[in-house]
Amino acid sequence: MVGWRSNIKRDYYFKCQNGQSYGRMSIEIWAGGLTPEMAFSLESFANPGGSRNLEFDPSK
Repeated sequence: MVGWRSNIKRDYYFKCQNGQSYGRMSIEIWAGGLTPEMAFSLESFANPGGSRNLEFDPSK
């Protein structure tokens, strides 16, 4: 099969409907190859303070 991969990772950036919160969502999906098993990982970050800055601040 042309273009077949056993995993995929995508990042999405979003703004909430009220425009006051920004965030990022990372989704990764792994296929089991010849077996029907599958797994996924979902990680999200949001900044409800109204800033578009999504960097981690270890001091907080």
